[in-house]
Amino acid sequence: MLKKLFIFFCILVIPFPSAYSDDNVIPITGNESRFPKIYLDTSKQPKGPLIDAMNLVANEMNILVHYELFPWPKACEEALKGNFGIIGISKTIDRLKDYDFSEEPLLYDKLLFVTIKSNKMKYDSNEDLKNLKIGTVRGAFYGLEYEKLLKENQFTRIESYNLESELEMLLSKKIDAVIYSSGENISTKAALENVIQNSKNQNLIKNKNKFRILKKPFSYDPNYFAYSKTLKKKDFLNKMDIAIRKLRSLGKLNSIEK
Repeated sequence: MLKKLFIFFCILVIPFPSAYSDDNVIPITGNESRFPKIYLDTSKQPKGPLIDAMNLVANEMNILVHYELFPWPKACEEALKGNFGIIGISKTIDRLKDYDFSEEPLLYDKLLFVTIKSNKMKYDSNEDLKNLKIGTVRGAFYGLEYEKLLKENQFTRIESYNLESELEMLLSKKIDAVIYSSGENISTKAALENVIQNSKNQNLIKNKNKFRILKKPFSYDPNYFAYSKTLKKKDFLNKMDIAIRKLRSLGKLNSIEK
């Protein structure tokens, strides 16, 4: 009897992702709070155009997906351990050492700068970023161009845990601007106001009209699907690329991006 109980207990404590080890059911993680691109709604359900894009691809590949979204640093940590595939990830030189990426992006993410109205910052070219302090989410990178500028010390990166804390730093003038992932299917101003309102941060709500969004995009950053190299999933990623190309040729992904 004790032996049976011990076996039953061992089955119960198997880590959750192992139940989805088959290629037909894919555990996926990503950023839980990057509205409007990807986020958990008030019912803790994954939403956003990045989720919509992944669902389209999964349907085309005839696979099932299961989402568990986390704060971005934890999402990257879990993916690197091999517990999940990860969506919404940009390619960087360092990440290419650790992850196998899809060749085709799931989504092109429009990145803009948010500052405050009292700051006279302009952005016409990357030269305008010299000597500025730019707020970003801890662990986030925004493509190879961003990484190049960072290594050339074109600006100083100031990391924080989420967008809410970045906006607080803007108000206190500790940074000059925030790189904001705006998404393509909702106005940037509306998206930012939604983030502020949902934060329930009274200081941000009180000062929401002090923020200014610069018109020129910093970049259109391709967001990919990736696996830890330890999982050896290149064959699966090749199949995903075929599905993404087909959907993009049919205009189905384009309708999500725009």
